[in-house]
This record gives sequence, C-alpha cells and structure tokens, in this order.
Amino acid sequence: MSSTIPSCLAKGWEICESFYSPCTPSECSVYCHMRGYKSKGAHCIGRKHGEECCCQR
Repeated sequence: MSSTIPSCLAKGWEICESFYSPCTPSECSVYCHMRGYKSKGAHCIGRKHGEECCCQR
C-alpha cells in the first residue's frame, strides 16, 4: 500500500474499484452509479493499467 494520497481522493472523487484492470468507461459508469453518482453531471475518469479510475460529480 502506498502512503501517497491518490489524486482522485485528493480532489474529493471516488476511486473505481476495478482499478486493478484496464478501466473501461462502462465499468466505471456502472460503479459510479452504484456509488450514488447520478448519470447527469457525473462522469468517470479512466487511467491506464494500474492507476486509479475516478468517478467525478
């Protein structure tokens, strides 16, 4: 575990739980909605393999 604060959390965003695999927009969208992010005005920030995938309001 890293002691560094992930950029997502630093900005107050959620981190997609599937960040261990390449994050696809559909994966993130489902996760964002399950976490209570409404479809309107919410989108997901996907990053490359091994990095966090963020949900942003």
